[in-house]
Amino acid sequence: MNQGDADHPTVLFVDDEVSLVALARFALERAGWELISAYNGAQALEIFEQQHERIDVVVLDLILPGISGDELLDRMAAIDDSVPIVIASGMDAHRIAEIIGRRTPHFVHKPFSLMSLPASLNAALSRAAAF
Repeated sequence: MNQGDADHPTVLFVDDEVSLVALARFALERAGWELISAYNGAQALEIFEQQHERIDVVVLDLILPGISGDELLDRMAAIDDSVPIVIASGMDAHRIAEIIGRRTPHFVHKPFSLMSLPASLNAALSRAAAF
């Protein structure tokens, strides 16, 4: 885990759907997470460059305005590859694998439930801590 508060891990949630970000904020804050939101790739990259040391996990949609999620994945890894990135998409897992290759094992299918999102992020943190 990065420099975030162990009792309140920090997630950078990147999605251009405002209602989905609001749902994620509700679900994650109820589960004890701190959420930083970004609505496009450029905004996400700027936040990540400045705050990657306090971000414990990133949730990233692949289809974003401006910098694509695929490109953003590479650029974030170049800054700090210790931060797990969870791809959030409505595409099936095989299509995701075609787009991003083997760069991230973490995936949450959209639409997600209020219970599944915190569980998915906790699992990503646990897998990252094992390495």
